[in-house]
Amino acid sequence: MTEGPSTPATIVEPGTVIDGRYRVESLLERGSMGVVVVARHIFLDEPVAVKFLSVAKGNEEHFRARFLREARVTAKLRGRHVVRLNDFGVDEQGHPFLVMELLVGESLRAKLKRQERLDVPVVIRYGIQTCQGLADAHRRSIVHRDLKPANLFITQDVDGSDLVKIVDFGLSKLRDLTAEDLTAEGTLLGSPRYMAPEQVSSAETVDHRADIWSLGVILYEMLAGAPPFREKSTSKLILQVAEGRNIPPLREQNPDVDPALEAVILRCLTRDLSRRTPDVGTLAADLASVGGEAFAPLARAVADTLERSETGKRFRPPSVARPGEGSSASLVRYRSQTRAARAKETSDPVTSPHPPEKRSVRVWIVLGVLAGLVACWLAWGLYRHRVRPAPDILPPVPSAQTPSPSASHDVPAVVTASTRAVDAAAAPSASSVDALPAATVSSRRAQPVRSTPPANAAPAGSDPFDSRF
Repeated sequence: MTEGPSTPATIVEPGTVIDGRYRVESLLERGSMGVVVVARHIFLDEPVAVKFLSVAKGNEEHFRARFLREARVTAKLRGRHVVRLNDFGVDEQGHPFLVMELLVGESLRAKLKRQERLDVPVVIRYGIQTCQGLADAHRRSIVHRDLKPANLFITQDVDGSDLVKIVDFGLSKLRDLTAEDLTAEGTLLGSPRYMAPEQVSSAETVDHRADIWSLGVILYEMLAGAPPFREKSTSKLILQVAEGRNIPPLREQNPDVDPALEAVILRCLTRDLSRRTPDVGTLAADLASVGGEAFAPLARAVADTLERSETGKRFRPPSVARPGEGSSASLVRYRSQTRAARAKETSDPVTSPHPPEKRSVRVWIVLGVLAGLVACWLAWGLYRHRVRPAPDILPPVPSAQTPSPSASHDVPAVVTASTRAVDAAAAPSASSVDALPAATVSSRRAQPVRSTPPANAAPAGSDPFDSRF
């Protein structure tokens, strides 16, 4: 077994034990980033694939961070159309490694080299299965960003049919963790031939629709035998992708392609994000509408995966395509059937996630809250009525033309002659009273009678009415 220029012999040598648990059996693949070897778990006796970074890449901090992120992202995915991650670690020499399930089969790139074009039913099946794997990532806000035939692996399911698995999430991006994005400014990461136009201009702002563009390129290549962008020079290729023009008609490359299928693929290759296929659930439904009713359960599984969002809310794309563009009658019928099935499930008291007893409890809770709000409103109204200021009960000020019987003081009519003389001396004249403002006169008449007698009043006990004052 030969050794690569940047790969230590201890990694690829058969019989080498990694981390005390995995024994190397053979070399599986070698690339610019590192190597993948076939190993066997010593205690479980299970074959696994171990991926190592090369020595040169492993010594660079940003490649080690990218390798670690691939481990974290892949560990979050549990779908059957995504490669399963079993372990992550660092060996005795300081080389980080990933332990993944060992896939038996071939990549889509190898299959296209052997077979120039694939049949339409096979392409539709591969496309929907890829949508299933992407749905598991997109619902967790994970964007692959490097989808290409080399990262789609064709293995066999338990029934012997082909099963597509997505591999290599090294360039993936968590949309809610933009601070951890490892894309360096001015660095082009990914494969330009399958890269979305917005990814070429600004890799930091891409979302899940970049994966839809890449999948559209792959679908075109599986049917035409060549990708839609075929420039040899990298600069010309990037310019062609950025413009999104000069795409050879698909039906000229393969006459067996239905016009509806070509429209579905071209909708994925739309530069305008508002007109591009909004999510993989819609793309799977479009493919199923062309392929027939046999693909309807697969498309429905993609939609159900998107419904099971990590945040507990339904997955909603940032933009929705305009009505009538790229849609089909079967897609509308599929969505209406899905809504009808869910309505029937909700109405069934056995299978409903909200049984009648729970619904009744919620109704009583809502009624209790409403009753509390009404009681608070009534209490506030009563409180405002009680604290309202009393109206002015003072008698009106008599006019000068009609003086009141007791013009000076509000005292009884029966008073002694001495008290009347004192009051008459102390009372102001009619002219002075008329000259005073009405407010002053009113305030004087409102004053209570003093209980202390005047200085020249009769001594206590001489006047029978003295007790009144």
